[in-house]
Amino acid sequence: MSELELNVGSKKVSDERKIERLEKKIDDLHTYVGHLNERLNYLNEKIKTD
Repeated sequence: MSELELNVGSKKVSDERKIERLEKKIDDLHTYVGHLNERLNYLNEKIKTD
């Protein structure tokens, strides 16, 4: 295997790891925003009933 093939292979693995980390962060943010939305809805309902 040539040096170029090794560099491309390791770059591909590195990029795949970066993509996986970004997907995890996006999923975590989506969950966090969902919780914030639930809390906001709860507070809005509480304001309406008070």
